[in-house]
Order: sequence, then structure tokens, then C-alpha cells
Amino acid sequence: MILSNSFDLVITDVMMPEMDGITLLRSIKSNTNVSDIPVILLTSKSEVSFRLEGLKKGADAFLAKPFSMEELHILIDNLVDNVRRVKGKYEVQQIKKDKMDEVEMKGNDDLFLERVIQKINENIANPKFTIEDLAQQVGISRTHLHRQMKRLAGINCSEFIKNIRLEQAARLIKENKVNVAQVAFAVGFNNQTHFSTQFKKYFGMTPKEYVKMYAGSTAQNETNKSE
Repeated sequence: MILSNSFDLVITDVMMPEMDGITLLRSIKSNTNVSDIPVILLTSKSEVSFRLEGLKKGADAFLAKPFSMEELHILIDNLVDNVRRVKGKYEVQQIKKDKMDEVEMKGNDDLFLERVIQKINENIANPKFTIEDLAQQVGISRTHLHRQMKRLAGINCSEFIKNIRLEQAARLIKENKVNVAQVAFAVGFNNQTHFSTQFKKYFGMTPKEYVKMYAGSTAQNETNKSE
């Protein structure tokens, strides 16, 4: 639901059936499509280990049970206001940027990320392409690469590589030139079931559902043009 819809904030208990709150938090914060959504974790006072794990995974706030609804409402207002303030600041900066001609100069971080993405794309079809391979091709140690990716992208190297593979898969699906199995192999997945699972986790729908969505969108556009 989080991947398929638009939400301002997530409130989750730590102890839940099927998926616990820490796993849900990790899934949200490791996905660049939804990682900016604030997450409030509800914990009992005795669940100190869960609070520490939540902090490591990027929880935005904690609320000890039992809690007052007034405190929860204040916490929600503050977190949502913070997100809106950041987004508003970005939009103002974008307006300023659009109204002026700028000399384009890329910083070291931008150049570093471009090089990382370039190397991943060059090896996109290789399922055996590892973090060690990436570090060697970028020209830094594995530890330094991991530290840089956490700082710049907010996720670890393996997640970043997987996300690039999935973004490329989505692009190929939109082009509608090959089938889903061919797409999976083209972006380095040996197992189509695993590919479908990771794709759904990232985009909120299966590859086949993604195909149908864009096929329907393309047909509608053609209809609109003919009218």
C-alpha cells in the first residue's frame, strides 16, 4: 500500500504478525521511492533493543505505550510540517533555478555517484557483479565505497546496485520490446521469481502488472491522439 499510494506518514507497532515494525521500517527507508516518509514506531518501555534497532534503521520518532492521543497528534503535526518545510524550500529553490542561466559545475559527490552508476550500468547484465567488483572499478576500497553510499544515497551498496537494476528493468518494460523473462536476465537476475519479488517490493506491483499498466497508458494516449 505504501508503494502504490501516497501517504504523509506511517505509524506502526513494533510487535505485529507476518511483518514486524522493524522490518517494515527497513523496507521503507531502504526504498528511495518512499524513504522520505516519516515513520513513528510504537514500543513498550521495556523494548529498548527495538528502539536501538529502530534508530539504526532510520525511525523518525518513538512513542512508548501506553501513550496519549494528544502527544501522538503533536508528533504527527511536527513530522509532517518538517517534511512540508523541506519540500517547500526545495520548490522555492527550483523556481529560482529555473529563472536563471547557470554555469554547470558538478561537485565531487555528483561525479562520484555518476561514476558508480556508470559502472553498475556497464555490468548490469552480469549477475555475478559484486560490491568488491564495483569498488575496484570505481577505484576505492570496499569500506570507503560502503561509507560513501550510505552518506550520499542513504542505503548500502547492495541495495543501490539492486535499485539500479530494477530501475533499468522498469525502463525496458516501458519500451515493450522484450518479455519480462528477458528483462530479468538483461538486468542481472538469474531467477525470474526472485526478480518479480524484488520488483514488487520496489514498485508496489509485479512486472506483469507494470506491463499492463503501461500498455493501457500507451493505448489511451494513442486514442487521445486519434481523437
